[in-house]
Amino acid sequence: LYLSSVSGGLEDSAILQNKVYYRGDACNGGGLYLESSSPSLTRCVLSGNYAQGSGGGNAQGGALYCGGSSSPILVNALLTGNAVSGAGSSFGGAVWAGSSAAPSFVNCTIADNVAENGGGVWFEGSAASLVNTAIAGNQPTGISEGPATPQVSPTVSYSLFKNNGTADYYDADTGNGYTGAANIMANVPEAANILDAAPFFTTGPSGQWDAVWYDSALWKTTLTDSDAAFAPDALRGMWLVSGGNGQEAAIVGNSGTSIFLKGDFSGIAAAGDSYRIVDYHPSSIGSGLIDGGTDADAPADDLEDNARPVDIAGAGDRKSTR
Repeated sequence: LYLSSVSGGLEDSAILQNKVYYRGDACNGGGLYLESSSPSLTRCVLSGNYAQGSGGGNAQGGALYCGGSSSPILVNALLTGNAVSGAGSSFGGAVWAGSSAAPSFVNCTIADNVAENGGGVWFEGSAASLVNTAIAGNQPTGISEGPATPQVSPTVSYSLFKNNGTADYYDADTGNGYTGAANIMANVPEAANILDAAPFFTTGPSGQWDAVWYDSALWKTTLTDSDAAFAPDALRGMWLVSGGNGQEAAIVGNSGTSIFLKGDFSGIAAAGDSYRIVDYHPSSIGSGLIDGGTDADAPADDLEDNARPVDIAGAGDRKSTR
């Protein structure tokens, strides 16, 4: 999806499993490309998108590319399992934002995205802001600042970092990467009230594929693990991670031994590949996502339209849950 000089907004929308290739030049925005556009994205899912440059070109923004003066506002958004790769370099597995852009993230999850640089997000001198946002499991870093003149840094508060490759936060001012809440807050002046408790996302089965095949007539990929014992259709709506490029796929159904995906994933997953299944809901009362944010200016609902904020007795040390 390409938007130029657009405001307005999207609500309750999904941008899933898109693949963008460009030969001989940069490839930007696998899911959504914004050029001097500032839409609001509320209760939206941008997952499983992929951008690949070739012929020496870079790839930037697997899910979202913010070019020009784009300042989108993302509220209750899920950005997971996106990836970029390029014959040159790749930046921002989920998000890339340039020096004139200022995206805002509130109550978002940015997890399990992959790039050569800035697996979660790459801010190239962008005055971005992140509040009540989980940045977890991205490779090789959660947030990376790119070089820019003048150097402008994002502001990050009441956000959780965990299991992000070589560093949770790469700071262009110091040229160093930092992991853990204490290190981030000690070295990045723009970061405050950072959490590094485990998010405890819900996890599903894992295993290894025996067969993968694509039916072009039905536009459907079937992946079979003969050792599995799935409850039929119990995995619908969860996310499959398999293959080498980090791109996720939304599960549309399952039998006792097979998982069904819309689209052709036969070039990503193959027989012999390992897989895991994930659901980005917190799985337990001990999740760092529960009662760990701030209720100041928090939205009145969550991604699934449930009323928020809600205080949970005995969980966390603050007032609200995302």
